[in-house]
Amino acid sequence: MSSLESRSEPRSAPAIAKRMRAELARAIRRRREEAGLTQEQAARRAGLHRSYVSSVELQRRNLSLATIARLAAGLGLRVRIEVVPDE
Repeated sequence: MSSLESRSEPRSAPAIAKRMRAELARAIRRRREEAGLTQEQAARRAGLHRSYVSSVELQRRNLSLATIARLAAGLGLRVRIEVVPDE
């Protein structure tokens, strides 16, 4: 079972997507802060607006893979997506 789900939580697609969005938002914010960047600086590096980065960190956006890649590149990171069997 992935870190995004547990047997006691709802397993509907919207619930799983919500947890994935929350985990991604936390990771982006953590990495941005570790890099010592403001939202403005991270946004500029990714070619996005500061308010967009803010809304990502506040879990208000459903991100495309392209936008995830842009954010990662702006933070000097790479993206790894893993799909694993349900246990």
